[in-house]
Amino acid sequence: MILPIMGVGAQNFDSDRMLEFFQHVDSADRAMGSISIWKSDEEVFFHSIGYARIEEQKKANEETIYRVGSLNKTFTTAIILLLEEKGLLKTSDALHKYFPEIANSKEITLDHLLLHRSGIYNLTNAEDYFSWMTEKKSREELLEMFYGFEPVFKPGSRTEYSNTNYVLLSFIAEDVTGKTYEQVLEEYITGPLGLDNTFITNDLSAVDNHAFSYSKLQKWNLEPETHPSIPLGAGALSSNVRDLNRFMHALFNGKVLQQESLEKMVTVTGSYGLGIAPIPFYDRISWGHTGGIDGFFAVFSHFPEDDMTLSVTFNGLATSGNDLLIGILSLYFGRDYEFPEFKEALFLDMEELNQYPGLY
Repeated sequence: MILPIMGVGAQNFDSDRMLEFFQHVDSADRAMGSISIWKSDEEVFFHSIGYARIEEQKKANEETIYRVGSLNKTFTTAIILLLEEKGLLKTSDALHKYFPEIANSKEITLDHLLLHRSGIYNLTNAEDYFSWMTEKKSREELLEMFYGFEPVFKPGSRTEYSNTNYVLLSFIAEDVTGKTYEQVLEEYITGPLGLDNTFITNDLSAVDNHAFSYSKLQKWNLEPETHPSIPLGAGALSSNVRDLNRFMHALFNGKVLQQESLEKMVTVTGSYGLGIAPIPFYDRISWGHTGGIDGFFAVFSHFPEDDMTLSVTFNGLATSGNDLLIGILSLYFGRDYEFPEFKEALFLDMEELNQYPGLY
């Protein structure tokens, strides 16, 4: 699906060149996914490449939905700050108020959770994680696991990414509202903003327009599905690029949070704000997040000074996602950029590999 559009305010953006770039990536079969770029609240570029579901020969299009991994954390942060605005919690609250069994809970605040400065071990780093990530886990099972985690560092002393922080924040949102995380998400974010394609699903195949994810060696191979009960508000979300742009544009235009809460969100401690991070691109700074789960990779980013919002979702990558983003931003902002040269990978069978024994 190709929808290059020139909109008001996208004066120097060469949408034909951007389209050519994605056709170049597609012809090399190095990525599958969708992109949307907004200038203000108007879409100036949309394109999809590859397949949403290879087995069904279903190509990606305007309707395709992807899992977006840790982009979910920005949504969860917005929920927590909205709950603070309503007086249901404070980000200065000690974790001990909610989960006293967590080690160092008296010293850990919700701000520490939001900033990845809690010192709580990241559950997805567990050695056996890949053996159970596809299984449904109850809240009780996850908490029992968390209660056994030894602290990684003293709360507030440094920044270290941990999905556990945002699973706990999801539970806290449930506790103070008396609703499930999915219900809170709908009530506070997706409902008011009309994000009809943003939700959590237990079964990707049950959603007709949901992509599956893949990894590639000689061909694209289907990846397993992490059960959403495990990452919850840390990374269970599904969405599409237009919903993601709608959310980010609303967030930075006062339609989600009060100005004081937004300013709090983009105040950096260490390398992070609350559920969001500054992303530099030469002399520009955007605010956004990246996300990866199974074979999915996603990013959204808002450039306040340019009033530009970008969302990209992939369900298969056989190249550097960061390099593709550099290409996208270079082309949008009119910087010199040469399309990457994709070289064919060399695959050897076992007979050939056995000619080169040893340690390297």
